[in-house]
Amino acid sequence: MKLGHYGSLVLAAARVEMARIVGAPTLPYKLEYILTFSCGSRCRTCNIWKRYIDDPEKRSEEMSVDEIVRSVASAREHVRWVSLTGGEITDREDLEDIVEGIVDAVGDRLALLQFTTNGINPDRVEQAFTRILSKTEGIPTYVTMSLDGIDGTYERVRGVPDGYAKVHESMRRLEAIGATDLSTSFQITLSELNHHEADDLFEIASDGRERPIITMATNALQLTGGKADVDVRSAGPEVREALRRAGDRYPLRGLKDLPPKLHLGLVQRFFDRGDAPLPCVAGHASLTIDAYGGVLQCDSRDQALARLDEHDFNIPAMCRSKEFREALAPLSNCRECFTPCQAYPTIMHHPGRALIGAARGRLGL
Repeated sequence: MKLGHYGSLVLAAARVEMARIVGAPTLPYKLEYILTFSCGSRCRTCNIWKRYIDDPEKRSEEMSVDEIVRSVASAREHVRWVSLTGGEITDREDLEDIVEGIVDAVGDRLALLQFTTNGINPDRVEQAFTRILSKTEGIPTYVTMSLDGIDGTYERVRGVPDGYAKVHESMRRLEAIGATDLSTSFQITLSELNHHEADDLFEIASDGRERPIITMATNALQLTGGKADVDVRSAGPEVREALRRAGDRYPLRGLKDLPPKLHLGLVQRFFDRGDAPLPCVAGHASLTIDAYGGVLQCDSRDQALARLDEHDFNIPAMCRSKEFREALAPLSNCRECFTPCQAYPTIMHHPGRALIGAARGRLGL
């Protein structure tokens, strides 16, 4: 991401903060779409994959290409960051059409177009992103793949035979496409299941590409249904120490490394306090939209603040509505979790407090 793209995100954050100060409706610059709950992984840290096993008919209710694109286009004047996640995004056969529609609608406004894939089907990853990346030229594009263990540990955590090798093959093929504006990284979710491999995983995931996104297993309701048993807040001190070591080793080579570096520093405060060290900006700077058009504050919630179809897929009109603002108000400044999806924007909104908090966490104060 170039400095100009960072600048547009900083300006967008300032706009949201100014709106909050004067009590005006806040219009998000980050939109995260959970495109599908379909997923071939069988992760112990996430239960999304169970949704269509338990209720296969629900898949037919996922938002259409037109509905997704209309909602993104409605926020054209404000959106700077679009994240497409799941489930497994490549399970949607119309993924290319979704991306093409988003690029046509708001591509010139984007500082970042982000994709998350489990990477367990190298052929599908190669086919999908060969087509996608031909349409995203000139847009900073970032693809992450989950890597939650080495060899047998990966299989125990994510339930995919030979999954470790498959993910590495998917990453090799993705990077071989050679798109100019593409950045790639692995995402590591640390828990009591894999903390013993944290250092080796960091080295493997860092080899030849962006440093990995380091997050931690939490009982996020949209992902787990409240039924996960590996939330780090109930784990032993080993996970905390693994996160501390990752923070110590994380490089600081430019502005793009600052949010993850500060996040890992602030994680120590999260363990000390029992809640997030900064008040979250989710619901104001960002919105998470589930596969059926439910608008969530973030994926830690499973109760929608609103539905897109009830507002004609117009996000600014929805955000300005009395009903939405009243639903969001009691949830504002939440401190329940501190994972990268919302922590990175939050750090950008509170840079001074983030720097001081990370320093205090490092010193054990």
